[in-house]
Amino acid sequence: MSGDVIDLNVGGCFYSAQQSTLQSVGGSRLAEWFSKSPPEKLPQDKNGRIFIDRNGEIFSYILEYLRNSKSALLPQTSAALDRLRIEAEYYKLPNLVSHIQETRKSLSSTITLSYRGHVPNGRENLADFRFRKITRILVSGKSSVCREVFGETLNESRAPDCGPEDNRYSNRYYLTHNTLELAFDKLLEAGFSLAGCCGETSTVSGTPRNKNMGDIDDSKSQFFHEFYFVRSK
Repeated sequence: MSGDVIDLNVGGCFYSAQQSTLQSVGGSRLAEWFSKSPPEKLPQDKNGRIFIDRNGEIFSYILEYLRNSKSALLPQTSAALDRLRIEAEYYKLPNLVSHIQETRKSLSSTITLSYRGHVPNGRENLADFRFRKITRILVSGKSSVCREVFGETLNESRAPDCGPEDNRYSNRYYLTHNTLELAFDKLLEAGFSLAGCCGETSTVSGTPRNKNMGDIDDSKSQFFHEFYFVRSK
């Protein structure tokens, strides 16, 4: 260190910053470290730089934010934003975390929503008539985006431990509720719009197509619908 200039080694990447820059966000971990006089005793590398055992490449965005929080540039991929969010949480920068979450909502992404179910045919007792019965709402897409949209209502039917969600795609998700309109509202709130849809209905029991759609009941018409949602930059 020389004067108020701090030399840093963050995960093998070298940086230099004024001490006042590192103190600029009160309550942050960096402010806690470098607000003391002398600064808190931290490990050093062989060249005397303060060593921080964190993601060195992502730290450039942290430093950019400390220098100018109002116009700091953020990465433009969801994977990099997720890594930056982890670092921002570590350094106790809640406003940056919020900014990252808002930026993620503007990234291009897609989600496919599908459901299957049945409607009764005319032979069924009209007193028990129900317009539509949905057995399950299925969700396909990037795991981190699906989780962002549907939160705790998102479940995975198989292999839930096959890796972190940040960069994984899955067609094994389903919702804990069967309210289609609620799922549409969540997608709309997250900035998605409907790009297309398709569906099929079958009333003939015993065919291979019907057998793939669940329990067969020739008093009901089986159906399957898919909706394709897109969120563009």
